[in-house]
Amino acid sequence: MTRTSKWVGTVVVLLGVESSHAQQDIHSLVEWEVWRHVTNAVEEGWLSQSGAQAVFQHIQEEGWPVCREEARHIQGLSELECAKLMQSETWNAWVQRHEAWLPTAKKRPSFHLTGTSKFRESGLARSHEVRLRWGGFRTRLHVEDTLSWGGSWSGQSEGWTWVAGNHQVGWGHGLTLPRADAFGLALFVGGSEVKLPLAPRGLHHAQFEGALTGAALEHRGMAWTHGITAGRHHVGWMTRWRRHGMWGVSAYAEGEDARMGLDWSAQKDNVDWQLAWAWTFTKGWLLRTSFRWVRGTHWVVQGVYEGGWRQGERQWNTFSTWQHPEHGGLVQTRVRIRGREDWDVRFQGQPHKRSVWRWSMWGTHETFMGGIHLRHEALKASWWMGRDRSGEQAFARHVEGAWGEGGLRQWGVFALDGQGDWRGAYVMVRALDGRVWSRTPNMGWRMGVWVTQQRAREASWTAQCSWSPSQQETFRCAWRWRWEP
Repeated sequence: MTRTSKWVGTVVVLLGVESSHAQQDIHSLVEWEVWRHVTNAVEEGWLSQSGAQAVFQHIQEEGWPVCREEARHIQGLSELECAKLMQSETWNAWVQRHEAWLPTAKKRPSFHLTGTSKFRESGLARSHEVRLRWGGFRTRLHVEDTLSWGGSWSGQSEGWTWVAGNHQVGWGHGLTLPRADAFGLALFVGGSEVKLPLAPRGLHHAQFEGALTGAALEHRGMAWTHGITAGRHHVGWMTRWRRHGMWGVSAYAEGEDARMGLDWSAQKDNVDWQLAWAWTFTKGWLLRTSFRWVRGTHWVVQGVYEGGWRQGERQWNTFSTWQHPEHGGLVQTRVRIRGREDWDVRFQGQPHKRSVWRWSMWGTHETFMGGIHLRHEALKASWWMGRDRSGEQAFARHVEGAWGEGGLRQWGVFALDGQGDWRGAYVMVRALDGRVWSRTPNMGWRMGVWVTQQRAREASWTAQCSWSPSQQETFRCAWRWRWEP
């Protein structure tokens, strides 16, 4: 089985409603595979968002791991996360490959062409997109009503990293310089965890949260790291150093908004501590702090506070995962509190590690929903029932089938329907050769069919059609041709 054919049936991509947009610029199949593994690990609770970013960055800079123990050398991973990563089948499969992948040194090009037709109440809308990546060069051409173009050139050498064009930086833990969550909805962990610093990264375009246009430069030394990013509408800088943990100072200005902040992170025994503080012209003081406590290999607790000094801007999050040390059954809990009448609680569980069934519950002071979920070979299904904010009965359902995984041709179908005014039913559905987070309809149904054909070792095409009679976009057809030698 080739790397590409194995990937086509299993990769996950978040491009849907309510998801963050940074992952739209992941282009290589290898990037998707790494991103998919760490995203699933975040949702399962054994990998923090910061840990996911650390794994992703390590693979980018060092290539596939040469041995399973290499996980211990990834900066930012706790002992539990290292142990879980070394035990995972995916990590050990990467060890078997042992081929280098550097985003700036990879000489082989990758290319894909996508076309979409959308039938709306206002009429037919068509779009075409071309993406190319070759070494450190990335570009995208998008044609819909008008032509838009984006891209970047990036490189790294002896501690220096530079990007010209569209780019993203990971400085200031998200409070000073803008950045997006690269690992999805994180339904249980939430998007509020203080994030690890990342080096500047070139992008195909800048049409999503956290993307900048201009130039960025970073130098990473043994004890100190410095960086700057500048463009026509923004300027930002950061400095980090090690002393009783990792300290950082950063600042950012764009238009009428200016921000300056201080951040700190440290690890002591089995507890990770993180803190970020910032002052802004538009919002005043901002604070984000979190801790992550691990006991053995079966218990993780995380607490987060974020917001400003105003009452309506504050939020407290707690998250925990308990896993039975023998049969692997787990229970996850998440509580978010923004005010006396603005809170939600979510639970999910699995009887044992190899069970095809999961259960979930979600509720607020107005809403309660319970769900049961099945995942068995080619079939996935979810069914939620409960009461919505109006007190009426509500439900949501999702079913999906996929066949031919690992073969030259894969195909599948999916369907969703629902009724009721509530927000908790998120599922992943097929989107060409990837997948998207999508919320089930509040009224009516949606369904689709797709097929992927592997034409050669390096090339494949995918076609998909979906129907949504109850939505504004009633019918959509799309296709994609991908080539990666």
